[in-house]
Amino acid sequence: KKGTVVHGRMRSSFRSCISAYLRSASSPSTLSLLGRGAPLRCLGSTSPLFAGHSKWKNIRHKKEAQDAKRSKTFSRISQDIRCALNEGGDDPVKNNRLAVALEKAKQGNFPKANLDRVFDKYRNAKNSGALERIIYEAKGPGSSALLIDVFTDSRNRTAPLLRHILSKHEGSLQASGAVSWMFTDRGVVEVDEVKDELSLMDALIACSFEDMEYEYDEEEKMATVHCDPSNVDDVRKGLEGEGLNVVSSGVETVTEQPADLTEEQEEVFQSLVSTLEDHEDVNSVTHNVDM
Repeated sequence: KKGTVVHGRMRSSFRSCISAYLRSASSPSTLSLLGRGAPLRCLGSTSPLFAGHSKWKNIRHKKEAQDAKRSKTFSRISQDIRCALNEGGDDPVKNNRLAVALEKAKQGNFPKANLDRVFDKYRNAKNSGALERIIYEAKGPGSSALLIDVFTDSRNRTAPLLRHILSKHEGSLQASGAVSWMFTDRGVVEVDEVKDELSLMDALIACSFEDMEYEYDEEEKMATVHCDPSNVDDVRKGLEGEGLNVVSSGVETVTEQPADLTEEQEEVFQSLVSTLEDHEDVNSVTHNVDM
């Protein structure tokens, strides 16, 4: 376009520089200047004077993106293994969550050296008797509330780090009981390969437990059963006794006080949860935001 600035000078000055360069070259020019104010036109050059991109720069950027993706994947795998170890011990035969995490590590080519470091840290902390579980309560942006489940061998290290992360995301640590009243526990048993909904109902009736609810996915042939948290193990055994295939069971924390965030607040909140979950001491993050 006429009048476009190139490095602070008008195109006419840029054309003069090109002309001077071509006059100093040993080979005859294949470029022609077509009068004052005319565009610069190529008349058959086999290679451009200036490259619009760098092959090696593109390779470097691609490699950096791949490395960042692999690093994030390894961090996620490492965290899954740490959480499984903290919850159920280091025997994958007795700890189903650990067995699943180790299988994911194998599929993701998780380095053995990294795996050994995770196990060594867990065993050293366990042997020293310093590993403890703490539920930190916190508030985030807007009306959001969080319960941060932590396994740590040093409260003095973990609490300031969590406080720093929260302060960077419009949040803060709270005293015990400040937000926990918003949450309640419930038992969860997940079942797959369910023949049909009727067979599921028959199995639940046979278990003879009160206050049970279920969600059934007819297409996937899967069901989620909710029950009193104190009965979750008995419900699991009861469903297995009725011939159903129980995939997992445990206790989850839910809220009846959902937060209503603006788009900007939700963006900050998502970053907060992601950062907390990446912390090596954090086992899980429960919150009242529908993401």
